[in-house]
Amino acid sequence: MPENFTEQFIEKLEEHYGPWEKMTSRFGNATFGKIAKDLCISASQFSKLIYGSATDGMYVRSIRNIERLIEEQQAVVEQERLQEELEL
Repeated sequence: MPENFTEQFIEKLEEHYGPWEKMTSRFGNATFGKIAKDLCISASQFSKLIYGSATDGMYVRSIRNIERLIEEQQAVVEQERLQEELEL
């Protein structure tokens, strides 16, 4: 379990988008700008979250938003699986 909000935030990002590529400022294939847009936050807020200068409230909100994105992705996969079963 992550020790603090920054670690937990980064762990959730890696779970949803892929590993953090620090040299190219990406998580998997997603740019920081795309992730900020997905989370409905500004690029500067995203930078604060990544580098540990955000408030606890910003972390809680953003972690919840990532969890919602993960749940949405899982629901889409499940829906596609069920649709395939119906077509058989």
